[in-house]
Amino acid sequence: MDIQKRYIGVIDKIDIMIAIKEEEVSSFIAHFGKFGDIHVWDRLTGEIIVNTKGIYLNKFYPETRDRKYADIKAKDIFYLFKDYKYQRKRKYPKGRLKELYKALELLFIQK
Repeated sequence: MDIQKRYIGVIDKIDIMIAIKEEEVSSFIAHFGKFGDIHVWDRLTGEIIVNTKGIYLNKFYPETRDRKYADIKAKDIFYLFKDYKYQRKRKYPKGRLKELYKALELLFIQK
């Protein structure tokens, strides 16, 4: 049984939704944000992990007055973003997201 957390990544501007794995979260955020606002949420809990406009991490800067609670929540998911800076330096995302990224890149270049 696969107990790995699963997420849904959404690119709002072009209305694309894709299932992503834990290890793909950083790559998805770093590369697909350029195609429109993106959201990532946990498939099991329905909780939004990321909501970007530019790069706005909802979980790190949640709309809450309790900063201690916000810090605790951020620590819970920080590991998902540990290679975010590395991913930003790459031309393409790694793994299976690479082909989708290339297809979107071509789509936007042609417009």
